[in-house]
Amino acid sequence: KSNRIFCFACGTSHVSCLYLGTGEQALNLRCQCIENESRRVGRYLGKVEVYPPNSHCKETEIIATLKKDGQRICLDPNAQWVKRILRRNQKINMLLILSQIHR
Repeated sequence: KSNRIFCFACGTSHVSCLYLGTGEQALNLRCQCIENESRRVGRYLGKVEVYPPNSHCKETEIIATLKKDGQRICLDPNAQWVKRILRRNQKINMLLILSQIHR
């Protein structure tokens, strides 16, 4: 097995790339995102994962899985629409935690 770089077009003028290693250890040895998608793809998003900076990658990485086909894309953490999604998800998570505490 070898490491791969997965790129795909999202719209007409932007290509997103995601580094795919051969296992968890390979993924953790460097940044997973090579390029970030800044254009809105909100309605196509399924799961959104946030990876804070660490010893192997100094950038915050936001990786979204698309609903339609399960492809993973890297989102631009500085894009306003991405920030709104993260704030919304943070509020939802906080409400879930509070509801668990008050049971």
